[in-house]
Amino acid sequence: MRISGYGQTGPYKDRAGFDRVALAFAGITGLTGYPDRPPVRPAYFVADYGAGMFAAFGAMLALRARDQTGKGQDVDMALYEAVWRMSGTHIASYGLQGKDRERSGNYMPGVVPAEQFETSDGHFLVINATTPRAFSKLCEAIGQPELVHDPRFAPRTNLMQNHAAIHAILGEWVGQRPLAECQATLDQFGVPATKVYLMEDIVGDPHFADRHQVLSVESADYGHLLQPGVVPVLTATPGRVAHRAPLLGEHNEEILLGLLGMQPAELEGLKAKGLV
Repeated sequence: MRISGYGQTGPYKDRAGFDRVALAFAGITGLTGYPDRPPVRPAYFVADYGAGMFAAFGAMLALRARDQTGKGQDVDMALYEAVWRMSGTHIASYGLQGKDRERSGNYMPGVVPAEQFETSDGHFLVINATTPRAFSKLCEAIGQPELVHDPRFAPRTNLMQNHAAIHAILGEWVGQRPLAECQATLDQFGVPATKVYLMEDIVGDPHFADRHQVLSVESADYGHLLQPGVVPVLTATPGRVAHRAPLLGEHNEEILLGLLGMQPAELEGLKAKGLV
């Protein structure tokens, strides 16, 4: 299993790469941010972790193929390709229109209504009601069911054209209420919405806790450290974090002498050459 910046083939195969470089090469950086400002990097290491997930999937496919054919193979994963594969329909839009989509801040063209709004007590709330059914529920939740038939927002093509108008209406409704009231009302009507969480929200949230998504794991140097839980959640054979990550070479003897049956002299030879 090989993970590299640009893959094992192609004219850029020998280029160096890190997560942020991969994000830029894959196109996500160029689309992130506001049109009157420079591009903005995503806050998480999307390429690093995305490549890890795709690589694990590739390894499982290769193992399955080996079971069927008796032959092994290399799995070649490029950092940028993980992000590129998540790009969705952007390339189709480019192919149809012949031009790039500009950065548009929090607005995703055609995805309406979907924005974040500031509550009266200073929090940010994301509302995403982009299907006809969800939009109808949203209009009921804010006490304006007539908006469903408002000519500015019906048919749906009008809603997309007048996204600024519907977002202004939602912003006014949210801005007059505290977060707890907004969330409770939207939950009551089944409207997808949530506070824009910070890490303190995640660590203190009962849903994250109930699904074991915030773990405390002992480290070698820093005591107990918080980290994300195991995903996906399997019902019959759930994953677990049994111990800290190993130090470099910590399990060499266990693996080389135990699992692989290497002789002690062979291992010493590898150590003498600086290979392990």
